[in-house]
Amino acid sequence: MVLDFDHRDPTTKRCEVTRLAGRRPWSAVLVEIAKCDVRCVNCHRKRTAEQFKWRRRTRSLDPAARNDDPNVRPLLDAIEPPTDQTKQCSTCKRSLPLSEFAIKNRRTGLRSSKCRACQRAYAKEHYRKNRDKYLAKASRRNAAERERFAAMVLGYLSEHPCVDCGATDLRILEFDHRDGGEKTAAVNAFLRAFDWDGLIAEIAKCDVRCANCHRRRTARQFGWKRLLLSAGRAA
Repeated sequence: MVLDFDHRDPTTKRCEVTRLAGRRPWSAVLVEIAKCDVRCVNCHRKRTAEQFKWRRRTRSLDPAARNDDPNVRPLLDAIEPPTDQTKQCSTCKRSLPLSEFAIKNRRTGLRSSKCRACQRAYAKEHYRKNRDKYLAKASRRNAAERERFAAMVLGYLSEHPCVDCGATDLRILEFDHRDGGEKTAAVNAFLRAFDWDGLIAEIAKCDVRCANCHRRRTARQFGWKRLLLSAGRAA
């Protein structure tokens, strides 16, 4: 379930072996397999991180420095435990759970007067009226925002080891949705869109697992053929 084909030299890679297997003759698949070593998902991920010098690579090898970045804390603080408290939205006048109101001041705990839905509607209309200004501003800030969001996610992962095996290596940790039916999108999609509220909401739906444990759980959830083969060998 957790074994992958890992190309020794990425420059010779034609396609992922599993994808090729469904579309090309077996002889072509064998040619691609010959370019590979077999590694578990975790080891494959670690090697890829070294090859392409991922940001997670340096953070993983220096645990003491993981939380030095002052940008890390906000994500940890924003994903709050459930509360029974409610608040009335100043726009739609609905009484909603406190978590539906974004925090404006993290030091004092002050929250927005608008609920998240009304705030999104307001922001969408404001963007429509000021699109050119937003585009110019976005081009300047995107790089900095990408760095900030990535730092916060890495900080969160550094405080949340794999819930199954306890692995702490950031290169192999992933967000695994507890209930696939509640999944809006992959966490990375919110990172790319710089959607802070969406990022927080999506991470709150997830447990952190290493790539191996994530693969095993997904196999059980969806009854992968690999799972049946593995069970047959064990029997």
